[in-house]
Amino acid sequence: MAAVHASPDMKTQIDSENPKGRIRAIILDMDGVVIDSEPLHCETEKRLFAEYGIVIEPNDWPQFKGLTPGAVFEFVRVKYGFPEPFDVFHTKKDRYLAERYELELGLFPDFLPLVERFREGHLFALTTSTHRTLTDLVLTKFGLRDIFQVVVTSDDVARGKPDPEPYLRTIKALQVQPSECVVIEDSIHGIRSARSAGAWCVAVATSFPREALGLADLVVDNLASITAGALSSLR
Repeated sequence: MAAVHASPDMKTQIDSENPKGRIRAIILDMDGVVIDSEPLHCETEKRLFAEYGIVIEPNDWPQFKGLTPGAVFEFVRVKYGFPEPFDVFHTKKDRYLAERYELELGLFPDFLPLVERFREGHLFALTTSTHRTLTDLVLTKFGLRDIFQVVVTSDDVARGKPDPEPYLRTIKALQVQPSECVVIEDSIHGIRSARSAGAWCVAVATSFPREALGLADLVVDNLASITAGALSSLR
């Protein structure tokens, strides 16, 4: 798959070329925004690492949020000496996570009301660091396929968040300008990815405290706080 590059100041360049106008597209991260899955990821990873006698230090867990499985694997391989290849890690984690998803996973209660508020006149896309198989499980479980015009997963990119490639690919597929998009994220890596891609970013404080999300254009406590007026304030 062809690589996509964007410099850190790409947002400034795009803003000068395309003055802010109406928001046409709403792009959502999945974990921690659409689905309440971050605790399940953590519990699944603890189970997997425990099989190899690995105990992750408390300060390292927040770094995993928003990363692709490959990036999490590489971090643990280097720092903790995970002994298996990535395909073993990937297969086990996805299997364990799918088991938990089937039994325990839920949508954030404010997600579907958000869609209803903005369905008329807006495109919707999903941009996630999760693999395609698990993403498809979520879309099927909750009947979400018709909501999203574009879905980009970690399988669709060469470099995951915080690189801008995931959001650049999404924006290109939507056929809109970056300055016409607002990204809803919960992680620091995701915010950096969205802003480097030239999009507006609203952060929800579901996975990190509000004070850690200052790189976003707007920080809210939940999706219910994202109103038409809130989006208008970005312009």
